[in-house]
Amino acid sequence: MPEPLPPFLNVHTHRKPSGADEFVIRNAFSHNPSSNLPSNYFLSFGIHPWFAKQSNEQEFVHLGTIVQNKNCLAIGECGIDRSKGPNIEFQLQAFKIQIELANRLKKPMILHLVRSYSDILKISGSIKVPWIVHGFRGNENEAHMLISKGARLSFGAALIHNDKLQSIVAKMPLDKLYLETDASQERIQTIYRAAATIRKSPVDSLRKAIWINFERDFEFTYGQ
Repeated sequence: MPEPLPPFLNVHTHRKPSGADEFVIRNAFSHNPSSNLPSNYFLSFGIHPWFAKQSNEQEFVHLGTIVQNKNCLAIGECGIDRSKGPNIEFQLQAFKIQIELANRLKKPMILHLVRSYSDILKISGSIKVPWIVHGFRGNENEAHMLISKGARLSFGAALIHNDKLQSIVAKMPLDKLYLETDASQERIQTIYRAAATIRKSPVDSLRKAIWINFERDFEFTYGQ
């Protein structure tokens, strides 16, 4: 009997799973009360850089508690956004606190980085857990530099029509690749089909490979 296929991993989204063949890590902001955490899917929690200025000590304490829930698989989305949000000093302070938390709890990080790849390259050595740049939209050189520093890159619906991103996905190491829907209405299966076509790979092979990445980086076993 053939081995059953793992679900389509959607490593970063803002919605619930759309079916039994999709495994989501749904982003939730840190102010969501822990009593309302779902038991039938998984989440990431973090302080988004847009809201770093509003964050206070109490919120960081709350975040430190909520991310220890077994259904919280990652810390994020967090990071640096030079196009929107408060002063970069506020963003960096909140980001560094979350890096320390992720290192202590040994949980991967899902990063929101906008016009800030040079910033993360300077501090990436302080991140001791797997880190995923969600919604990557940089160029080939930035992709290479990030991967050389330990990053995994996740691509969303923009991959379907963006030649630059397609070229990166075609050439990058498969063991550093993730796919996501983020806030789009695109189905994750459609994004997998696009990526499989770009890499000239069967969809099922890509599905298995990305799941292997997930099990490695998140120390997660299917069916646990």
